[in-house]
Formats: sequence, C-alpha cells, structure tokens
Amino acid sequence: MTLPLEVQQLCNKYLDLLRQGHQTSLGLDQREALYQAFGLLQWWRGSRTNDEPLWLSEASRAVSWLSIITARKVIFVWETANNTSVEPLNEFMRTPHEALEAAEKFLTGKISENEARSACRVDFFRYDLITLKVYCASKASLAALETTLLGSAESFANLEDFADYSLVAFAGIDNNEPGVWIDDFYINLAGWDFAEDEKWTEEQKERARQYQPVKNDPQKELEFWEWWLTEAVPQAWELATSNK
Repeated sequence: MTLPLEVQQLCNKYLDLLRQGHQTSLGLDQREALYQAFGLLQWWRGSRTNDEPLWLSEASRAVSWLSIITARKVIFVWETANNTSVEPLNEFMRTPHEALEAAEKFLTGKISENEARSACRVDFFRYDLITLKVYCASKASLAALETTLLGSAESFANLEDFADYSLVAFAGIDNNEPGVWIDDFYINLAGWDFAEDEKWTEEQKERARQYQPVKNDPQKELEFWEWWLTEAVPQAWELATSNK
C-alpha cells in the first residue's frame, strides 16, 4: 500500500538533508515526527484493567513493525559475537531472536499479550565479555518488543529507542576491549568520588579512564538511514496495513 503523503514527504526531506550533508543522523524529534505522520499513535484497552486485549492503531502497528524490521537489520552483530558471551543469564531470559519472534507473533495475532511479555527479559551472561555494539544489537530487539507492547522503549545513556540502538550496532566504531563500556557507564553514573571509595577495582577504574566513546562511521551511518527511509519505512507500512 502507498505510504501516507506526509510520511513520504518527510522521508524525502530527511533523505535530502542527509545526502546533502546538512546533518549526519536523524534526531529523535525527527523520527517521532515521522511516526506521528503515520496517523494516530494509540496503544489502547477497552477498560482501565488488563482484562481486555491490547489494541494498536494502524499507525502504532506501523511503528511496531518498523522497530522489528530495524532490529532485524542488526541482529547479525549479536549472532557473530563470541557464543559464550551471549548466553542468557538463566532459563528465564530470552534471546534477541525470541524477543523479535514474540513481537511479530503478537502483531499477527498468533500469541497473546501476556505470552509476548514473557519474552521481555533479554540479557547477557556477562557484560564484561561483550562490546557496546553487541549490547546495542541485542537491546534493539528488546526495544522492538517494548515498542510493540508499550509504545516506547527503555533508554540507556543517550540511546532513546530502537533506531538509536540499531544505528550504534550497525555503524559504530568501537576500539575498546569488551566490557570497558559498562565500567565507564556505571562509574561515571555513580560519580568518580563514589568510585574512589567503593567497590570498583583499580583495573575497572583504569579501563574506564581509557574508554574511547563509540562514534559512528559516517558512510555506514548514511547507509543505515538511507535504508531506513527508503526500505524499512515502506515495508513497515505495508505490513501494518496488510496484517490486521
């Protein structure tokens, strides 16, 4: 089905801005404007209780499908990581594949909301064995499931939604050893004064001091957004309007 006119106009506008070098990425405000252009974003129940099924508007379904398509784009980063570092913490945890499968099955009416929610626990065996890119590849899948069920996803640092996580996984340049990112994040979150007095080891503090912020490769970043605007967005709308 043809994209809504406003969505197509925004896609064209954003493509021009990116290709002409006026900006290198799409901000959250621009992405939200695109989501709203799909129509009324609504995750709704017939009552204030959880007794009635969750209902998604056509626009909400489009955003949900977009989150799934986007996360699938980068799941290869998680798949190619060291197998021992991406095992779930325990039997109750789910893999990124299971999270995306749950989101898709919920949207196509194959499982209930409660069944889909059971796949919301996605995590790793040990954060110190993975890079930020691998974390983001997995987190994108969880963000897709959260977006499908809740309309939004949990943020981490300056990463706000499924597109942010996917972009880092796809285009990020990470020269750090596995695990350095999590030391840097938590020590800076707590504050260095706290870190000096508490449980952090000297090795962890030294690793955090040497952390190099992950930056995106400009060419890969442009490639990601061109794909997102020209392929992912139309595909999401097609799925939203054909799978009701």
